[in-house]
Amino acid sequence: MRGTTWCVAQSQATEPKLQQVLDYLCGQLDCKEIQPGGSCFNPNTVRNHASYAIDLNFQINGVCDISYATPAVTDPCKFLFLLEYFLKKCSGTSNIG
Repeated sequence: MRGTTWCVAQSQATEPKLQQVLDYLCGQLDCKEIQPGGSCFNPNTVRNHASYAIDLNFQINGVCDISYATPAVTDPCKFLFLLEYFLKKCSGTSNIG
């Protein structure tokens, strides 16, 4: 099922928990895409970066820990950027395109 399914941060997961998960996973995996200048850096939030790292772990190791993550049918890198764009566009605060 990997490849067509992703694993992202649960909406109810706390930011401190996601930061802990992010620090751990990026200590084990190559998280360069969520570093400044990386293709998934924006939106620059703990939740979005954790979703990227959680999915990277899922894609590499097949692990989607349901204590803080949930399966998804949308690529977290593409989805999160588009979601931020549309939310800002609707609220009138977008400085993107």
